[in-house]
Amino acid sequence: MFVAPFDVRLTTAGANGDQQIQTVVQPDICVVCDAGQLDERGCVGTPTLVVEILSASTMAYDTKVKFDLYEESGVLEYWIVSPGKQGMAVYALHEERYQTVGSFYRPGPIACHTLPELALDWVDIFHPSVKAAGV
Repeated sequence: MFVAPFDVRLTTAGANGDQQIQTVVQPDICVVCDAGQLDERGCVGTPTLVVEILSASTMAYDTKVKFDLYEESGVLEYWIVSPGKQGMAVYALHEERYQTVGSFYRPGPIACHTLPELALDWVDIFHPSVKAAGV
């Protein structure tokens, strides 16, 4: 697991079959399961899971531009956290398109579709003491 600032260099296959860097993003949180994707500059290729935490200045970018980019790049699961609404939307890649796995706006478990051993509880993300601590 890596947190920003951490460069993720998303790639596409070039004309000769070699991987070419398409764009560089810095997700708020990402999980990279293949250690071979890591180098001294960050991650080359697609992380398994990306989490973006919305703010007023990034909301449109995270929910449209990055959503489309992560979907096209093959990020298996994308979580969008909205601190203001104390909610979270979870999307999983299915047949090259994101499908909504769930929306979470109240206390309860939040399971990771792609990494079943990873689960969070809504309270751990949105509990007032977490918010007060600036986390």
